[in-house]
Amino acid sequence: MTSSCVYQAGESRSNDQKRSPASNSNSNGVVGVPGPLSEANSNTAMANRLSPSRSRRIDEMRNQAPDPNAPKPDIELILKGSTRPAPENSEFSVALTDILIERRVFKSHPQLAKAEKVTEGTSKRLIVWLRDGRMLEAPGDKVEGLSTVTSAAILGAVGIDAARSQPIQPVKPKNDPGRKPID
Repeated sequence: MTSSCVYQAGESRSNDQKRSPASNSNSNGVVGVPGPLSEANSNTAMANRLSPSRSRRIDEMRNQAPDPNAPKPDIELILKGSTRPAPENSEFSVALTDILIERRVFKSHPQLAKAEKVTEGTSKRLIVWLRDGRMLEAPGDKVEGLSTVTSAAILGAVGIDAARSQPIQPVKPKNDPGRKPID
């Protein structure tokens, strides 16, 4: 049987030895490390000591105007890089800068072309583009988790009843026998 030694304040003892209740160990039995009660007291004291300087720095950062020379992130590039497959033959992408943009593009849905949820601070809005060219908006609270929500829920959020509406068929040009196709 192997035995390891634990060092405590210059003295060593074997793990095989019994610890007295007055030994300086935490609840996990690690010697020399304060337990949860003394840690809570020291953390509170440290937080109180750092609190004014931390608050001052946070206030300075809030009041500081953004750097106008800083390059703006390319949202479309971020969205393109984060694209992944989603349900109902669609793709989902997300970009997080000073705002959060979630986008879902429907490849073969008869009505939906694209849905986008934009979160700026506490305000959320849902923007939906339909295949017929219309763009509809709704509060973003109506749809949670744009990556997995059903297309019927997205249409319902902007006031379209997906069950009752007819699919939008693309308009095909009529073939006129007197016309020849242009190459």
